[in-house]
Amino acid sequence: MGYRYFDDQRLWDLTVEVFTRNGYSRSDCEDIANVLLASDRMGIESHGVQRMKLYTHSLEIGRIKRGAKSEIVRETPVSAVIDAHDAIGQPVSVAAMQMAIDKAKKAGVGIVVVRDSNHYGIAGYYAKMAADQGLLGISMTNTEALVVPTFGKQPMMGTNPIAVALPAEKHLPVLLDMATSRVSRGKLLVNMKKGEPVPDDWALAIDGSRTTDAAQAFRGILLPLGYKGYGMAVIVDMLSGVLNGSGFGVAVDTPKDKPIVGSSFLAIKTEAFCEQGEFRRNVDALIDEIKNVKLEAGTDEVLMPGEIEFRAEIANRKKGGVPIQPFQISELNEQAAPFGFILKSSKTL
Repeated sequence: MGYRYFDDQRLWDLTVEVFTRNGYSRSDCEDIANVLLASDRMGIESHGVQRMKLYTHSLEIGRIKRGAKSEIVRETPVSAVIDAHDAIGQPVSVAAMQMAIDKAKKAGVGIVVVRDSNHYGIAGYYAKMAADQGLLGISMTNTEALVVPTFGKQPMMGTNPIAVALPAEKHLPVLLDMATSRVSRGKLLVNMKKGEPVPDDWALAIDGSRTTDAAQAFRGILLPLGYKGYGMAVIVDMLSGVLNGSGFGVAVDTPKDKPIVGSSFLAIKTEAFCEQGEFRRNVDALIDEIKNVKLEAGTDEVLMPGEIEFRAEIANRKKGGVPIQPFQISELNEQAAPFGFILKSSKTL
């Protein structure tokens, strides 16, 4: 049995209902659903609706604090610090990026940091919020220590993703969204649930040996994206944990009742640095140059960062939904059953 397509609006409604029943406001539920479904639409199944079960479990055990109210604890015309007080990650992150965007529109640049939060989904969602409004956007976050430093044998930092989004004129936005580890831990979870092996350079087993067993890898230690990825992970931790007064390094997950995640959001008004429309036109010009490069034999084209995901989103919308793995269907039905939801797929891939 392969992927099955499900109506993404139905999945969005289910997500809203699940978090409504967990005590969240309508706007918070919509933020959570928007981030999760954006991931699934773009083919990033590791961070889509399959995360819902993890979030509701974290609510049940108190790792995500129910009813937590975020608080602005420091602010200037171009910056702000928000204490999430252990809240779920998506609503406070959406608010933080929108605040950075609003500040950038007035002052040319806006940077808002969040401390004591939780997993916020795909970093690219927040960077693209800025690009959708004509600004340059950057988003990054630290995570629990799962990754070894180069030459190290103990996990000292998280997957620490970073995303950068730039608006274009005639082309799709450019969106780089990457973990600084070989892969995100969510990809290991997907392979584990599918019963599929993983490459032996993704992670180590808990004893430090190389493994292709997804379950061992998921419970083990992630490898960095080479020494450059390790360096980037350190910088993301500095800018998302140290700068924010949040947890960093192994401290992100040391208190097992809460992760202490930190995130940073930056928006730049390009007109503060160049003439109106000049930036977008030059982004288009650079994209055209890159795409007109001579190609290796047997290849069709050069793709820009984010183009695969944008194309997947367009294709999925045309097909009327999002592709869901068989193992996810049972999890979703488990979430849907108490609310009387009936999830019906439109086709099988």
